[in-house]
Parts: sequence; structure tokens; C-alpha cells
Amino acid sequence: MLASLKTTSRSSNPWLADAMEVVDGEHFDGVVRVLHRASSGTLRTKSGSYVVRPVRRPVADDCLFEFGHLQPGETVLVQAGAGGVGIAAIQLAKRAGATVLATAGSDEKLQRLAALGLDHGINYRTQDFADVARTLTGGRGVDLVVESVGTTIADSMRSLAYRGRISYVGDAGRDIQPVDISSLKGGNQSITGVFLGAELFLRERGIERVEHELPIFTIAEPGKRIALVAHAGTNSVFMCHLLGLQPTPWEWDRFVMGHASVSRLEALPVHGAFTFSLTSLSNLEHITPADRTR
Repeated sequence: MLASLKTTSRSSNPWLADAMEVVDGEHFDGVVRVLHRASSGTLRTKSGSYVVRPVRRPVADDCLFEFGHLQPGETVLVQAGAGGVGIAAIQLAKRAGATVLATAGSDEKLQRLAALGLDHGINYRTQDFADVARTLTGGRGVDLVVESVGTTIADSMRSLAYRGRISYVGDAGRDIQPVDISSLKGGNQSITGVFLGAELFLRERGIERVEHELPIFTIAEPGKRIALVAHAGTNSVFMCHLLGLQPTPWEWDRFVMGHASVSRLEALPVHGAFTFSLTSLSNLEHITPADRTR
């Protein structure tokens, strides 16, 4: 089951905030209300109870440390800081002793991110973030960029310091354009592609794809229910993975919902293994009409 959030939580429970990966914002919906009533990481709906697991933190951890090689004292620029991966990256980078810069589309969002560890916020609608990043670092540039937008990668390259790195984890901007990476050579800079983590996340929970041509999986606990509570883009990529579609914008875009809702996938047995079927898309059964977002 996948619950798409377009909203925010006012909970002070740090685990719950990690699970939802959202910041206080404009909406407050039924999915969040259900989670507030839940205990022990359990999401209860009319159709049953689900184990809730966070997904954004492992992705942010990979971007920062596994592939980004972030060290204490370095400076990191987080694109789309108010998004799921962005929020987790800000928190983890700050705890690791880094100076944290992030972009967002409004000063209000940046002010809220300051409470999570953001040192310097950049409003990309009113500022050239690459110029600001260089100014904030005394002209040196940043050591690492967590790039989840895609359309900003050329300017992310421009903001890099000598031996700077980019962890390229997403294409939220969707309108991807070719980029000349030859300028990286002069600065011994690098770009590493980071997959969103659907495969690893599921494998750690006993769900592993065994057939590369077809979406066939082994499942350690076939009767187990797992709820993935995240923003629409993350849920869409997971759905593509389970349904055997490519995790590309033109594939997962069809599953992006503009409101909080629940989609459900069920595992069907196939000759000793399993394949997944999409049995419900954007269901609102658990959300009262007054709480539904548009």
C-alpha cells in the first residue's frame, strides 16, 4: 500500500516526522490524522493495519555519505530542501558537522527549514543559487550538491568547489535538458547517479526481484503489509518498480496524484514466486470529505 502525501505534519514525534518526511505547510489531511492516532509505527485504515517504514532517510544518507563522501566541516547544497529527500538531507548533513545550504521556492519554506538545521537558505525564484552559494563560501563553492531537481544540474555544477561532487538523485523538474559536463574536468569534479532506493528498501523487507525481464519477486513474508508514506513522486517510482515499469518521468508521471490518497498493490502468486497488481489507485476511503485535499 502506498499513501501519497501532499501535506504536512505538526507532530513533534521525530520518528513520525521521518516516516512522513514533510514540513508544516498549507494542508492537513486525513492520512496525517490517521498517523497521529496510530502507535508503534502502524497505519490503520478501514481495510486493515500496515507497518509504516521511512524511505527518505536511506536515500538522503546515500546521497550524502555513501556516494557523496561528505566530511565534517564541508559545505553541502541541498536542492529542493523542502522536499522529502531535502528535509532528510538537511538534518543528516547538519548532524554530520557540515555547513548546510538549501534552495526552496519561498522565504516561508526556508524559515521553517532553519529549525531543522539549515544554515543558509536560497530562494531560487528570486536569487541565482549558484552565485549565492559561491558568495556564501567566499568564492570557493560547495563540496557537495544533493541534486533532486534535474533541470538545475548545470547551475549545480557551477556552484561546485574544486573536487566538488554532485549526487544526482531525481528529476523533479521533469523538463530535462542535455548538459555539457566537460567543465567538470578542470575542477576534478564528479557527478554520481543515485537511484531512489526502491529496490534496496524492499529487499531489506524481504521483497526481491528475481526475474529481470518480468516483474517477478520473492517475498519472505507473503502475508505482511507494508505502508510507504511519502510524497507522490516517491510512491510513483515504487509503483513502477513493483509493476515492472522503468522509473523514468514519462512512466511514473501517470501515477502522480495531486492530493493525499492511498494506492494499493497486492502480491499475486506465480509458480512459487509473486508478481504485483495495482488494485486501487488514489483511494480516499479513509479520509473524511472535510479533510481531503484538492
